[in-house]
Amino acid sequence: MSENRSRVTVHSKLTWVSSKPLGGKPHELSALDHAMALHTVHVIFYYRANPFERGLFDSDFSLSDLLCMYPPVMGRLARGDGGNWVVKCNDAGVRTLRASVGTTLDEWLRSADASEERDLTVWEDMPGDPIGCPALVFEGLMGTWLDELAIAMLGGRMGLSYVGSGAGAWIGRMDAVLGGRMDAVLVGRRGAVLVMLNEFEGGGLAIGLSCPHMLADPTCATLFFKSWTETNRGEPVCHPPIYHLPALNARRSLSTGINSIKYLETKSKSAESPSGKMATATFRLSHSIIKQCLAQIHDECPDATPFDLLAALFWIRIMRLKMPRHDQKHSLSICVDVRKPIHGPIPYGYFGNALHFSLLSMDAELLDTAGLGHVAGAVHRHVADLHEEELLSAMNWFESRKGENGQYAQPFMMYGPELTCISMEHMITPEGSTCESSMYEAAFRKGEEPVHMTYRIGNVEGEGLIMVMPSPEAGLARTVTVTLSEEQLAELCEDQAIMDLQPTMLLGGKM
Repeated sequence: MSENRSRVTVHSKLTWVSSKPLGGKPHELSALDHAMALHTVHVIFYYRANPFERGLFDSDFSLSDLLCMYPPVMGRLARGDGGNWVVKCNDAGVRTLRASVGTTLDEWLRSADASEERDLTVWEDMPGDPIGCPALVFEGLMGTWLDELAIAMLGGRMGLSYVGSGAGAWIGRMDAVLGGRMDAVLVGRRGAVLVMLNEFEGGGLAIGLSCPHMLADPTCATLFFKSWTETNRGEPVCHPPIYHLPALNARRSLSTGINSIKYLETKSKSAESPSGKMATATFRLSHSIIKQCLAQIHDECPDATPFDLLAALFWIRIMRLKMPRHDQKHSLSICVDVRKPIHGPIPYGYFGNALHFSLLSMDAELLDTAGLGHVAGAVHRHVADLHEEELLSAMNWFESRKGENGQYAQPFMMYGPELTCISMEHMITPEGSTCESSMYEAAFRKGEEPVHMTYRIGNVEGEGLIMVMPSPEAGLARTVTVTLSEEQLAELCEDQAIMDLQPTMLLGGKM
């Protein structure tokens, strides 16, 4: 968290547990989960009104009820017997921080930069060994150990509250304390999921959710949060978590000639690519502007989506900032979620990582001169050509990297060194002509949907990151978050082609 001029003040912390003891076997992480180990996921939901105005701890304990469906969320990362990462489902709970923000929600969205926004979540850029980090960035090892001891022995009475539906929620864990719970204290120090509740002056609320990327990808984290809001409204969970994929495990096709596998093999051998100091800006683009732009490129790419358009536009403009020679190729790593394209093997509620990375390359001269419609068409064809065989083969490639002892290969940087663009188009649910997003259905009370959402990936390196996601306006409107070096981002925020789209600039857009 920022040490200087922070307007966010953490004033308490607690641990939420399920409304009944669960325990259970360790949750084993997949090969793709292990590959994401160098990154973290952070999601922030902004609300105009505080849904917990009576006080979070006087609520109906909807989170405690939901956690009965999510044992891994309450667990702790640890090494399993074979050396691979597992989540020990020891009912240790979800760490929750409460904080106040010294300004209103509107003023925050106007004036805060991306660096300050980090203060609304718990951040740790992941090294190779997650257990080597303290559980929270502002706590040392001893403080963490004492907090865990408070959970285990005193139910939180050493300064860390332990919250659940009644005293039995933690008394029932005493057997676990005496029968192996101290292993979680001494070994699994990192909480699987960390939540931060930030109250703005005037009643607004931002809820930050953080987790290791090896546990969950952005879609998975979003669906967990959305399930919390559904439980709070007393409604059934729309997408209950699914932890195992027997249909996928049974399909062992591995076509080594597929371009995505060649790309992953090259990426896995790439040296680290120092990026210098990075900055992030958010551009909110209206339905009417996107509709107008799609009409302008219709002749060249009649089936273009908002993602095709925006990925192409920002790729072109960022490439021009980097000024490559025209005899070079310029590449874009495109990241898509595979839950929706593969209807059988990977259902929407799958808990874990279900991302596919592929590489689109173009001659720099063509990228610079061909025009937006041509590049958008290239992006569209690339994504449309990602068939089920390629998606499954890429996932099985990660599985094939196991050693003789069954231990997964070392992780590598998935976001970088190439410029990476993440699509969240799969979160759009067509409802007539409105194209509502399930992301913005995460309302604790009916009619009080989020007014803004932020996704951030920890430990991005190389040329930067573009993320194209739905917008609260719905329809064709989109929000684009861009992470680049500070100098390049400052130029991008003044780029005339971007400014012609009349974006609303949020959280760092005003340099």
